[in-house]
Amino acid sequence: MSNFDDVVFQPDKPAAPEHSAEYEYDPEVYKDGKQQERDEVYGLIDNTALSLTAPDKMRQYLDIQSRFDLYRPGNVLLLQAQMPTATRLKTFDDWKAVGGGVCKNQQSISILKSGKQFTRTDGTIGRYTDIKRVFDISQTYGTKSVKPPTHPEGRDLLKALMHKCPVPAEAAADLPEGVGAFYDPGTNKIYVRPGMEAQDIFRCLSAEMAHVSLAQSMGKDYNRDKAGLAAYCASYVLCRQFGVDVSGFKFDNAQQELSGREPKEIRAELSKIREAAGDIGGRMKEAVRQQQRAAKEQEAR
Repeated sequence: MSNFDDVVFQPDKPAAPEHSAEYEYDPEVYKDGKQQERDEVYGLIDNTALSLTAPDKMRQYLDIQSRFDLYRPGNVLLLQAQMPTATRLKTFDDWKAVGGGVCKNQQSISILKSGKQFTRTDGTIGRYTDIKRVFDISQTYGTKSVKPPTHPEGRDLLKALMHKCPVPAEAAADLPEGVGAFYDPGTNKIYVRPGMEAQDIFRCLSAEMAHVSLAQSMGKDYNRDKAGLAAYCASYVLCRQFGVDVSGFKFDNAQQELSGREPKEIRAELSKIREAAGDIGGRMKEAVRQQQRAAKEQEAR
């Protein structure tokens, strides 16, 4: 058994858009149309959020979040509702700018984007939300396929996970049966069972590191049971991003945790997942870049 104790991812061309020969712009009609469009998009977000009580829907959502880690929950939910298999998105003009194009008769995907700022009646600054229409690379022609990422393995994988970890990890052979790692807020340490394989360490340690991140962001409101689903899901997202096997993950508790919640409350839970995974994943990506630079420098010598 390996010892990792010390270390503790000729097509059709588009048809030209049709324009009416006679069209008179009506600002009120335009405004009403935009509002209806926003209402439909937000309704789609809410309905999709409510569907996450089903284990397979929660897994699907997290798979999308792992591919679009910079997207906020609202946009991840929109992708899940419209094209859950999406991998790379650009506008019609942006695909054209990189030498490709959108195939004929393709349905655009609506996502949210920040619009212009405005001043509220109380003097505070707000920002409008606009609808942005994008297309997935699977809907295009003349575009280069994206190479699958290479992931660190073994010791390098765990070194990346531990990179700038805000709390120390300590070996603990007396953890309860079936528990590979445990974060104790009292001592502010993560206790890890020695002797495990690298991917087993990653799965259990990443979940406890998510608890660390959640404890820091939630402050006095942190409760292990309350944060359990978010930490577990954040671990899944990290495993998907860095090529760790996820076949053992189950989301049966999603129904118990999310049933009865309003869509806004579910989105708040999804935000916790994104932020915890992003906190850890950001440090890992930095470490991976350092590892890659070091490897290139070694090859050049």
